[in-house]
Formats: sequence, C-alpha cells, structure tokens
Amino acid sequence: MQTFIKTLTIGGRPLVLRFEMKDRNHFFVTCLNDKTVEPIELRKEENWTITGGGAEEIRKNEKKLIAVLEENC
Repeated sequence: MQTFIKTLTIGGRPLVLRFEMKDRNHFFVTCLNDKTVEPIELRKEENWTITGGGAEEIRKNEKKLIAVLEENC
C-alpha cells in the first residue's frame, strides 16, 4: 500500500498530511501536526471526492487535496 506525506496550507495554516492508500480507489488522510483536524476519506468512482470526515475548511479545499493525491499516485 502506498503512503506519502505532504504539507498543504489550508486556511492560512500549514498542515502536514499523511495519505494512506487503502486500495486503488480509497485513501485515508490524517493530519500529523494538528489533532483538531478530523481524518478524511477520499474515494474515486468517476472522480476523486471527500466521502468522509474533514471540517468545512477542508472540504472547501478539496481540490488541493485531490491535486496532491493525483500528483503522487
């Protein structure tokens, strides 16, 4: 399974995110430096989308998360 770590600035805060592949179409994302950020699930049917977790601020930046995911897969 593929795992990688990237830092994204969301809402003016640098968040260190660990992306863990559960299977080809499912990733689980956790924040390593801010425990107030809920874990996030990303799934791909036709396109990648957040299917669970993540506060409103994270969901507003869904495109950033997906761009990082697609760059590293």
